Amino acid sequence: MRHFPWLLLLVSTIAGAQTLTFNDASVLQAHPKRIGHNVGSLSYYDNSQVFKNLLGTGNPGFEPFSIRQIWPSGDEGTRTTFVSPDSYDPVAEDYWKGAEFSIVQSQRHGAELGCSGTIAGNSRSDFRKGQGVTFTFAAPCAAATAAGDVMIVSKVTDPTPEAVWEGDRSAGSNGLAAVQIPRGGKLTSLTTGLCAACGTQSLVMDATAPGSSSGFTLYYDNLQIANTTPDIYVLHRGTYQLSFEAKITAGSPQLRTSLERLSTSSNRLRCAPFAPKLTGQWAEYTENCEAAEVGIATGDANCVAGGKTTDCTAPGPGMFTVAVTGGAVAFDNLSFRKISGQNPRNPSVFRDEVVDTLVRSGSQVLRFWGSQNGETAWNWTQPDQAMGRAYSGTGFYNEGMGEGISLNDFLVLCETVQKISGKPVVPYIELPVTLEGDDPVNLTEFLDAPAVTKYGARRAALGQTQPWTSVFSEIDLSFCNECWNFAFAGQNLPWRKNATYYGDYSERAHAIFQPIRTRDPYFPPDVIRLGIGFQTATTFQADLAIENVCGPKKDGCPDYAEINAYTSLGMSPPSMDAAWASALVEPYNNIYNPRSQTKVYQSLKDYQNLHACGPKGTSRCEVAVYEENNSTMQSCGTKCTPPARNLTQDEEDELTSGAGQGIVAALEGLLNERAGILSQAFFTLTGVYNGTSNPPDLYAKLWGDVVDMGGATENVRPQFLGVELVNHAIEGEMTDCDFTSGLPTYDYPGDPADNDQPAMDHVPWLYAFCFRSGAERSFVLINTNPLTSYTVGFAGTAAPQGTVKVMQYAPGALNLMNDSRTGSTTYLTAATVALTNSTLSSPASVTVPPHSVTAYSFRAP
Repeated sequence: MRHFPWLLLLVSTIAGAQTLTFNDASVLQAHPKRIGHNVGSLSYYDNSQVFKNLLGTGNPGFEPFSIRQIWPSGDEGTRTTFVSPDSYDPVAEDYWKGAEFSIVQSQRHGAELGCSGTIAGNSRSDFRKGQGVTFTFAAPCAAATAAGDVMIVSKVTDPTPEAVWEGDRSAGSNGLAAVQIPRGGKLTSLTTGLCAACGTQSLVMDATAPGSSSGFTLYYDNLQIANTTPDIYVLHRGTYQLSFEAKITAGSPQLRTSLERLSTSSNRLRCAPFAPKLTGQWAEYTENCEAAEVGIATGDANCVAGGKTTDCTAPGPGMFTVAVTGGAVAFDNLSFRKISGQNPRNPSVFRDEVVDTLVRSGSQVLRFWGSQNGETAWNWTQPDQAMGRAYSGTGFYNEGMGEGISLNDFLVLCETVQKISGKPVVPYIELPVTLEGDDPVNLTEFLDAPAVTKYGARRAALGQTQPWTSVFSEIDLSFCNECWNFAFAGQNLPWRKNATYYGDYSERAHAIFQPIRTRDPYFPPDVIRLGIGFQTATTFQADLAIENVCGPKKDGCPDYAEINAYTSLGMSPPSMDAAWASALVEPYNNIYNPRSQTKVYQSLKDYQNLHACGPKGTSRCEVAVYEENNSTMQSCGTKCTPPARNLTQDEEDELTSGAGQGIVAALEGLLNERAGILSQAFFTLTGVYNGTSNPPDLYAKLWGDVVDMGGATENVRPQFLGVELVNHAIEGEMTDCDFTSGLPTYDYPGDPADNDQPAMDHVPWLYAFCFRSGAERSFVLINTNPLTSYTVGFAGTAAPQGTVKVMQYAPGALNLMNDSRTGSTTYLTAATVALTNSTLSSPASVTVPPHSVTAYSFRAP
């Protein structure tokens, strides 16, 4: 057995026997929610490839794009100028010429408030002078712009110009994809004579110049870390269909496609070249191909982790190429998806494996936090083929491609998970910060209004006749994703000099919430709940911010405040044993220690003690956790003072993706439930790697809690297992149960090298959480002691009897992993930790092993 020297530093009180007493009649929480997931990461690489359409993250409808930004000004302007605060904005001079603007806030309530019009031009920023962008208006406002004014500026590039499709760097464009336009080929846009499902524009591949060709290449299932292609995230098995709509617009062109995985294996995806005969009329063209790729998840005897690997398909990106010669072709609605063996109960745009994973997780809260900050109500509720790509921030100028998902698609996902699981789901939606005018009310009417209304009719046209509020018992609408975060330039309202910490942000939230509460006649306050987010580490002035959100008439108040609850924010441990000691104690410290390093305790106590929320501004403020997970991404770097030190890459892998994190995730989720937290969403379903600040530039296996879904392994990370087990147990009400004798505890000495973890006395080694739903009973025992098992006897009401189902997470060591170490390939890596299931018959006691989580469920007589 592994030794844990740090245990010798802990003053322990371990009694010989533990008695758990059930008080079934005492309800601690009437409506605890199962732990949720963030599902907003969408991309063509790693396990973020969530769509059935494997080419669906790259604007397959070739729609125009728009960019919408919000800027608070810290400087004085004039009647015709507005100065942004970002001296690092990479925007080109006069990029915004012709764009629309609106002054939506004024700290002094000056006459410039409400001014709107057209941008005549803009300057460049200059970080050397600390100078942001100056916007010049085509016509003057009634008064000069001033510090404290907030402006929304928006530009729709419609139709998409050739320079954008082709990636003209002088125009600031990244291009369509891997563009292929040799010898005078072109990529342009068609806006007339479109097909019925073509939206507002189609792509034209123009090869009318003699000897030219025109086309592009898209990649997917593509990720390389540390010179290694680590995994196959989408394993092709079965029948797949390539489809698109096309017509000839000039000449007698030939169109040819190719689609294959760039792998060294012979059993890789390789579709035959497709060269359909086109006409001058729009038509849909389809071609099917078979694939039989092999991964360790398929059970092939010749593809076994640690054994034969001769038939394993080697990783490599999927590559789609289309090219036109001899003329011009209009092209739209590109799709490549599996058509065999699909679940008829999954009408969503998400792959069956993704839906199955969410159902398996038991997630009740599904949080949508994607790149919606540049959305308008009109675009966000469009049919897929007509929804343009909407961007915000300063990193998306002139993008021709990008991820996107409609609001309706997300709601269909939630409904699908709800129907398949048979358990309620709560859609948790981040409202865009750039909403203005009627946008807030239009969005809520899309959710709650009858089909005879304008936005109710838009919803009905997408297939949902009845309001979404009749499908879900709760829908959470939170005001934008971390819009207080200074890092999200152009889509945030951070602290500004001479203003309160959340000043601009809270006023903007009032401008969104107030019309929702007062102008939507169908708004159901018992179903749609409004939230405002705060930085967990900064509790001061949040009370004032909630007051500002409410407004003087208390007609825009939130129902809840949201915080994050990350653990292990900075780790410079003297040993891995010390690191695990810190990780296992932090969930308890966050809820019960007034000196919580991450300030979860301080935030929770502050907001829950406020009675300034709800429709009238008099209700107790509830708290939601919008993101939680470990975050081992920082250490002491070049400033390490022994015994503090930097993690190695192997230690980074073990600590961020090791088996101990399954225990941390389970304990944190249940302690949050006991503390009365309204909702919590694990961050995140997808995402395999992130960079760190640990020298020398390590990778962290964060923040996704799955390895791949329908890929070579179908492994999940330990965090997923902890959440899955806990969600299996959470039903009905959380009831009281306590260790009335023999509770083992220890005095944690604290460790400034590990996340500045504060000391705390009498920390339990053993935890119990109990639930009831009608006659169903369940309880969870968590043992955080890495060396000692405990035998627990029972007393009180509703002790376990009859057949007791047992689900257990008991890894053999805290550092075991379900994916490979960084720099190695995961596609041959077997899972080393998993949940186990067994039964007991009317046990008088149970024994829980070291570092374990065990759920027991039974029926009361």
